[in-house]
Amino acid sequence: MDGRSMPIRLLVTAIVVSLGVCAVNAQIRHTSFESGGVALPAIMHQAEGEGYLPTVVYLHGNPGSRLDDSSELADHLTADGVNVFRFNYRGLWGNGGDFTLTNAVGDAASALDFLSTSENIERFQIDTSRVTLLGYSFGSTTALVTSFSDNRIRDVIGLGVCDHSHFGREFLNPHSEIRQFLEQTIEALFGENGVIDQKPAIFVDDLVENIYGFGLPEHAETLSNNRLLFVVGVNDMVCPVEDHVFPLFRALEESGHPDMTVKFLFEGHGFSNLPRADLYQHYSDWIHSEE
Repeated sequence: MDGRSMPIRLLVTAIVVSLGVCAVNAQIRHTSFESGGVALPAIMHQAEGEGYLPTVVYLHGNPGSRLDDSSELADHLTADGVNVFRFNYRGLWGNGGDFTLTNAVGDAASALDFLSTSENIERFQIDTSRVTLLGYSFGSTTALVTSFSDNRIRDVIGLGVCDHSHFGREFLNPHSEIRQFLEQTIEALFGENGVIDQKPAIFVDDLVENIYGFGLPEHAETLSNNRLLFVVGVNDMVCPVEDHVFPLFRALEESGHPDMTVKFLFEGHGFSNLPRADLYQHYSDWIHSEE
């Protein structure tokens, strides 16, 4: 793009070839791990294959959903020889503790601790050199912030990338242009009919107090050892690319990041017009691209 040799691949995609439903040969293993003194139920979708396998830790959006055995993402990736580990953060869907970004990052780190034990490496056939954090929306921030200081992570995939430090700054701004959106979101999540049984200030104060620590562009250089794949919608109205993606992309480019792929799709935040199999194949192809 600017004459440098670093392999940054900026891809604009409108549609890809639709794929059929994958045959699934995966073992579903129920387990749990501890994070911040709270036991978090988890599921490992273990792929069939010889030797140790690449493993995805899935970090869901806000608020996610109840944890059960059904996962199209896991079905697709395990059929391609990739383990998928899923759980819910503290404070959500019956889990103890408070739901904050700080705690979600701690939960991701605790999941990596759990998967890095010699017992679980053997149990789940994990190739510890090929662990991917795959985060959607809130989960993309969780994945990237976790990666700032955890060298066990090589690959990071962000879907519907959001920079929650941007939301933290907007919560502080009484004249924010997205004030109505912020208030409606808080009410939907934490209000009387919301799905999160917690005072909203616990979540919001955490964002405000950690604006710099959660800032994605500010920490771009710390991601220099990570392979990065961002899949974003140019019509995203929840985390618009102008506010959430472009500042991070430019900071990564300026820092000379050696391996970043950005796929811009003509989609919104939920990628509702794209067949899920097509979306998941982006992940699988990229995970296997360095084999």
